[in-house]
Amino acid sequence: MLESAEKSDEQVEILLSDALELYGYDFTGYSRASLKRRILRLYALDKFVSFAEFRYKLRSELGILIGLWSRLLLTLRKCSGILNSINR
Repeated sequence: MLESAEKSDEQVEILLSDALELYGYDFTGYSRASLKRRILRLYALDKFVSFAEFRYKLRSELGILIGLWSRLLLTLRKCSGILNSINR
């Protein structure tokens, strides 16, 4: 997943599209750069050997999916909550 910036951008978009299509998670309002960093970090932490394996696991193994999205959403919610409190 780390071959090139353009390739990883495409892969992140594929994962976000999967999240919307399969599970109803809509990340269109989030910064793509932030989402990309977080997804790449989770990809590295879970030591997947390829994008295909990562995507397959996310699409087929509920435990992996829940772990990934909960970590991603929790972090995004924390950031969003902080920004909301600052903007008030």
